[in-house]
Amino acid sequence: MGIASGAAVGVMAGSLAGPIGAAFGGAVGAVMGALTGMEFPAETLPPEVSISAEESHWRTTYQAEPFYELGTSYEDYAPAYRLGFDQHLSHYRDGYQAAEPKLERLWNSVRGMSRLRWRTAREAVKAGWQFAATLQADQTHGVLKEQPI
Repeated sequence: MGIASGAAVGVMAGSLAGPIGAAFGGAVGAVMGALTGMEFPAETLPPEVSISAEESHWRTTYQAEPFYELGTSYEDYAPAYRLGFDQHLSHYRDGYQAAEPKLERLWNSVRGMSRLRWRTAREAVKAGWQFAATLQADQTHGVLKEQPI
């Protein structure tokens, strides 16, 4: 299910760039889904997932976050934001606190070249989770309820 879910999210995100983007996004999403074991129940996916809007938001605001560390770059934070955002889609019913142990384990496999240790990455993951929660509530007009962080 992780592969199929990852592919579905990738196709949706890639479709913003046209048919070639959809194909590429599906392939990348399938790989990420397989690596992280992400499962996205269909009812939790917003009708339109805008990865570029999310990335644009974080690129322009990451240095203003209270957990920002001088000398780090957006590329250090991007995998943490993405992890929180993506995992919210499959674990929102459990709440962040319940999902955090899994998120910490996943961090080491998805961090890539990020220089962040979990102590700092945790805060960015939580911010990504909350951003997804806000978008999801906007998409569903508050129908989906999650446990408080």
